Amino acid sequence: MLCACEACGFIYACGDDLRHLNQLYDRLEDTGYERTQPARTRQVRQLMDHVLRVAPRSKTLLDVGAGTGLLVREANTRGLDAIGIEPSRAFVRSAAQLNHVQLLRGRFPHPELEGRLFDVITMVDLIEHVPDPLRLLCDAASALAAKGLLVVTTPDVGSLCARIFGHRWWHFRLAHVGYFTRQTLIAAAARADLQPVDMTRPTWFFPIEYLACRLEQYLPLKSINQLIARFALGRWFYDRVIPIAPRDSMTIFFARSG
Repeated sequence: MLCACEACGFIYACGDDLRHLNQLYDRLEDTGYERTQPARTRQVRQLMDHVLRVAPRSKTLLDVGAGTGLLVREANTRGLDAIGIEPSRAFVRSAAQLNHVQLLRGRFPHPELEGRLFDVITMVDLIEHVPDPLRLLCDAASALAAKGLLVVTTPDVGSLCARIFGHRWWHFRLAHVGYFTRQTLIAAAARADLQPVDMTRPTWFFPIEYLACRLEQYLPLKSINQLIARFALGRWFYDRVIPIAPRDSMTIFFARSG
């Protein structure tokens, strides 16, 4: 069940099931996530381009909720000393096997990083999964270097797409327990002594097959998708990766106040 804060409008999941979240993420496995690595690589490259435009002198990076380590790998190739934290045992294994990245398994703040400060901390599609996002933002602020940058990417429940699709908006899913608008995210960050310095709307990259399957929720495409998948040319077409910019997610760059 979703509730809304009467004071600020922040939308969040409420109920007893939230106490099981940590166990679920520890056991999380998603082979589809691994199959979309080429598309996700294009996304992290785009993000790193923007990060280094905003903070070109960055030397260290921490990726919280690192998945299979794609962002850590990309940051390392650009000369940063990068490290990631990920709760899923399966994703940590995949990071080592597929991307040759050694992630810390667990949650942030992590005991092995106690006392360390970072020039950049990234949280890509993470904060919407966390039952206490304010605590997460405060912990991140404490781990930022003096001129450090916190980068938060999350769905925008105030976007045009969210308003048009209502309860059928694709970001309304069981794994998401908090929904921010630009205003509520900036307000939450301010309580952690963070202020926005830049914002962008991310472009995502998806295989056409992935998009076609997602569209089955809105259009009668299932039989058409099955027919196309029977032919080699159709499978080749569905494997193509295209950029999508629905502008219903946001990436906000925060610095420590003052």
